[in-house]
Amino acid sequence: MENIFRHNKFEVYGESILYSKNIRLFAKLLPKTEEYSLKPQLTRAADSVVLNIAEGVDRYTNKDFAKFLNQSIASLSETVACLDICLANDYIREAPYHELIGQAEVLYKRLNALHSRISKSIKQIN
Repeated sequence: MENIFRHNKFEVYGESILYSKNIRLFAKLLPKTEEYSLKPQLTRAADSVVLNIAEGVDRYTNKDFAKFLNQSIASLSETVACLDICLANDYIREAPYHELIGQAEVLYKRLNALHSRISKSIKQIN
């Protein structure tokens, strides 16, 4: 059976799922004191990267899709800020921090490239 949902056709969607999974694995290690503050903020931001791609791709216009990609990029930046807070508070060591940041950088570049392609198509139409 063919999958009718378009977001599954974008590699960056699969990459964002993996990133969200890795963030969740890390978040499980956060101290109990962060159970109701930093932990849910971090996981919600990571999930938002994924969800904005899925929601945006099925909008009726490329302009709307570009808007949701922008929100996805902003959510990715939010996860990085959360990781920075974790590092500053000694919740994460340097090596895993740099691993997650490296994943975020790759994802950022992929999302930004897709956003640029979609934005160019909007400008060509106008």
